Amino acid sequence: MKKPIALLLCLVMCLAALPATAESVVEMDTLTMNDGFTFAVPANWVYRNISDQERQQDHLFLVAFGTEEDLMLICTMEPVQTGVTLAARRDQMLSQTGFCQVEIILNEKGAEVLLFRHEDGMLGGYEFLLNDNTLITFLYGCISDGRPLSDNPFSRNVLDQGANSLCFLEK
Repeated sequence: MKKPIALLLCLVMCLAALPATAESVVEMDTLTMNDGFTFAVPANWVYRNISDQERQQDHLFLVAFGTEEDLMLICTMEPVQTGVTLAARRDQMLSQTGFCQVEIILNEKGAEVLLFRHEDGMLGGYEFLLNDNTLITFLYGCISDGRPLSDNPFSRNVLDQGANSLCFLEK
């Protein structure tokens, strides 16, 4: 009698844990640019219009806020010198103070992605190098509560989905 009750309790505990995980998932939309560059961004976030001046001065191409998740996303698109690699970017970041994680991964699509996180935990993200020597940076942070990304239940999900979506589709 004790074994069936113990199994039933284990099952109830496992099922009770499922909604908490599901609640921390952010729905993503996959976007593909004209050159085939593909990436995912949060589907239901609020996106801000970017002026031409911001595009030119700050290299911004996307700014979004997930008010329910208390997260923000800032994307930049910046030309880099020919021959610059993600490994060189990693080494540059490692030589600077302020970063506690900087690593290159091979994502689910087979693309190299540079993951990074700042020491204070307030900012983190990933970079991807386009074929035309343009560096795309996806930078995430918490908006209002001052908590580090590691304390936000949605951040790991958004960062993982985003970094794993980066690729080039064949045209």
